[in-house]
Amino acid sequence: MKAIINEVKRIWNALGYSLEGLTISIKTEAAFKTEVILLIILLPLVLWLPIATIKKLFIIESMVLVLLAELLNIALETCVNYISEAKHPLAKKIKDVASAAVFISLINSISMWAWGLWDLLQTYSL
Repeated sequence: MKAIINEVKRIWNALGYSLEGLTISIKTEAAFKTEVILLIILLPLVLWLPIATIKKLFIIESMVLVLLAELLNIALETCVNYISEAKHPLAKKIKDVASAAVFISLINSISMWAWGLWDLLQTYSL
């Protein structure tokens, strides 16, 4: 029984750390804050749109993927800056690759939106 209680405490603490990470990222990172605001605005829109459920799921997942990529980018950039503020080619590479991951996730999300809206636009076009 004690092992179960310890596991529940561990999971509860992990949840707290995760929420703290989200809060810090929203407060200190403009790009992440913008992406969260867009998710809050676009999520009800995608749920309201008359498109296939599978397309809605892909669109929602693609928006969540942007947040995930941005959080990893923030973590990597913070680690690099913590180690040294000095310019170094490897530090630049780390930051650029992490930024590229965010860019690819954004392109993916835009593509999912285009795919989801394509049939809808065809229905209402003349």
